[in-house]
Amino acid sequence: MNGKEITVKAPLSGKIVSLKREVGDKVKSGDVLLVFEAMKMENDIFSPSDGVVKEIFVSEGDTVSKGDQLMKIEVT
Repeated sequence: MNGKEITVKAPLSGKIVSLKREVGDKVKSGDVLLVFEAMKMENDIFSPSDGVVKEIFVSEGDTVSKGDQLMKIEVT
């Protein structure tokens, strides 16, 4: 691991429908991290890079605002 971290943020205000990953999970670029509902549509939020989930800042059912932190990925 190179120590670089990427914070995944909410693209819009909405609600967390389901988490697809847990802390410690390895992810590949493009893997679904969570499902997010905004404007009555469910949207997948994808990993921007290969890495490991280091932190999750939300829970299922949480309401978030645009720009809120959702997860932190340590790049591998």
